[in-house]
Amino acid sequence: MLVYSAKHQCLNQFNNIESDQYTLTNDVDLALASTDTKIGIFEFEWIRDNYQDPRLSEFKKVIVICTELWYPWPNDTTPQWFSNTLPFIQAHPEFYFFIPGYDEELTNQSFYPHWLGIAWIYNSTNKYSTLSTMLDLLESGTKPKLFDCLLGTYKPHRSYAYYRLLELGILDQCICSYGRGNDPGVHLGIKKQSPKFIQDLCSRYGEPEVGQWSGPNFGVYNFDNNTLRESSFITDQSAQTTLYQGVNLPISCVLPVEIYNQTAYTIVAETMYNCNFYTEKIVKPILAKRLFIVFAGCGYLRGLQSLGFRTFGDIIDESYDQQTNEETRWNMVAEQIKRLASMDQATVLSAIQDRVEHNQRLLFNTNWQTEPIRQIQRMIASA
Repeated sequence: MLVYSAKHQCLNQFNNIESDQYTLTNDVDLALASTDTKIGIFEFEWIRDNYQDPRLSEFKKVIVICTELWYPWPNDTTPQWFSNTLPFIQAHPEFYFFIPGYDEELTNQSFYPHWLGIAWIYNSTNKYSTLSTMLDLLESGTKPKLFDCLLGTYKPHRSYAYYRLLELGILDQCICSYGRGNDPGVHLGIKKQSPKFIQDLCSRYGEPEVGQWSGPNFGVYNFDNNTLRESSFITDQSAQTTLYQGVNLPISCVLPVEIYNQTAYTIVAETMYNCNFYTEKIVKPILAKRLFIVFAGCGYLRGLQSLGFRTFGDIIDESYDQQTNEETRWNMVAEQIKRLASMDQATVLSAIQDRVEHNQRLLFNTNWQTEPIRQIQRMIASA
């Protein structure tokens, strides 16, 4: 039997499936032309562009690896950020997908949370990384402020989070940033792309004070042009590769130690808000052993729980995670932020200690690449 495995970025680990039971190739043309019994492991972009190729029907199984939940679409000048991948998966039951999101309704997919693997760079057992010492800089105990809320670029749920913190009167108890420098994208997004209930908040409270968080850099500099940022790092290009403590990684994966040492809890506004894509935004508070409350899609917490993480439903009401209506869900999240703000911080931190320790251990002790590989090996063996 012939097994084709694409070799591209996050797919590299799927080339670790060599066996004397089959021949493994990275040559797609060879695989498509072969008349042998065959299985194909493709990257999503290739399937997106070639799903109508009749030769795909000659494969006993077509496995598709998605590293994102949205992709640009050819000839589409206005791609629907949050809805173009999952409907495609639903429309193609002949393929089997590994996706970095959690969806209970799709039957032809497995949850592949590859972003959780970034925790490895902070693991003390990783002899190739110097970043485990960053965890030693985190301070325990109560903090002078309540929440960190680092919102990044414009998204509707992030605008809502900003305005509700303002409305609740607790912005001064938060470290909150929104936007990147003087980027007008936040203001334009609210005016042109937001649902009416967010535009109404904008009319009531005015445009957000767009800004970025600056703090001690611990040696962060721009890796691409080698420009040392003498006094601070600025999160204006969060996906850009940076040399941090001798390790190359995206700025967004740098643990915000100074911020965490001033705040007790984390408000996560995930990359997507109407489907569940798990990114470094949830990894960082888990690494730092923090309570988190999340603006994301319906079922986001269930996805974490399915992986073995323990959330905080005995401290706050996490029924917001079951609410399908976005405005209602986000309002329920805001009410729990208000509730948490009224609680004794020392009591909460004591109550969550065991589970945040568990969550960090689970993050470190799980090889987030292994299970998908094992599942693919089982699929190959059963073909």
